[in-house]
Amino acid sequence: MTLMLRALVLATLFVVVPRAAAVQALSVLHIKVVLVEAEGKATPVPRHALLVSDNPTSAPPRRIVTALDGTADVRLRPGNYTVESDRPVAHVARDLGIHKEALRQWVRQAEADQGRRPKLLTTNERDELKRLRKEVVELRRANAILKDASVYFATELDPTRRR
Repeated sequence: MTLMLRALVLATLFVVVPRAAAVQALSVLHIKVVLVEAEGKATPVPRHALLVSDNPTSAPPRRIVTALDGTADVRLRPGNYTVESDRPVAHVARDLGIHKEALRQWVRQAEADQGRRPKLLTTNERDELKRLRKEVVELRRANAILKDASVYFATELDPTRRR
């Protein structure tokens, strides 16, 4: 595995659009990419490539390049969008203030949900598996109760029978 893993940051954009509007209006997402040094000085990152996937997520992503001041404006319809970066997961996790393995798991799960990791279970499959396991425990418990009840009633009906 390479040290440079693509970090996938899921950004959900909620844009309030009046219900009366028949056509969904485009909104502008203003993105600024900066590097923050140890002293706290922010330096804009010019010509940094971002990939933005429109809905549906199966559509090929658009490549957006930041301007010389590190900014990019993207016109988007209301919905959920995915932003990818070529920065290592550990760097993105540090910027977000979370543990790198937590972000790595989120990235892997998002890729599984999008069908890019067919060997991993999707979120829906995980939820169904969890539900089915709970159901198996409940059914085994019910089976044990019914088995004990049948033994009890069999001895009540036939007292000569051995326990």
